[in-house]
Amino acid sequence: ARTGEGGSGGPLFGPSGRVIGITNAIFTENTASNFAVPIRPAVVLLERTGWTAPSLEPEQKDATNIGQTNTRATQAGGPR
Repeated sequence: ARTGEGGSGGPLFGPSGRVIGITNAIFTENTASNFAVPIRPAVVLLERTGWTAPSLEPEQKDATNIGQTNTRATQAGGPR
């Protein structure tokens, strides 16, 4: 399957739209030379290493003690 530059690490989709591999190498001298790791060995490797997908959930922290300072006045032409 042909992939573009910068696609390493991205999914390789099969004709049905399912992920069948992970692209990992492209030779720029010959754009037809692309490589991908099949998805099954990749999943096994990820499970063995304990890798977990990143979360897109917002992280909540207590904002009462984060080193903030109170501004009492500003000066024209001062730091921005």
